[in-house]
Amino acid sequence: MLNIKLEANKIILIEAEKKGLEILKSTFEVVLQSILGGFHARIGADRQEVQKFLLIIEENLKNCQTQQGNNLVTKLPISVEYLRILTQILNEACHGIRILDFEHKIGASKDYLKLCLEQSYNLYINLEN
Repeated sequence: MLNIKLEANKIILIEAEKKGLEILKSTFEVVLQSILGGFHARIGADRQEVQKFLLIIEENLKNCQTQQGNNLVTKLPISVEYLRILTQILNEACHGIRILDFEHKIGASKDYLKLCLEQSYNLYINLEN
């Protein structure tokens, strides 16, 4: 559903089917709604920057919905800064905020989101070293 990787040692890609983009979208929305104070301190970016990233995800989701088939894979190139934001959003969803009815609101299990977090975190750490 969702894969975060480095391609050609320079381009960070989020590869996702429609379901993977839906999971990212709902995760961003839940985190944006749940953190009321200290947002920048917890995410490392302001709300506006995170909302810009969310818009990019939403645009790609719309493009995915207009194409035939749910198994088409969208490749979304992102910057190191967006990778860091993604890692923090996933971390907050998995470990920071309490999300009641997690699977229903996010669209995936917490274990699956933790795997995505591990993937994004490891890639970010490798790029920073």
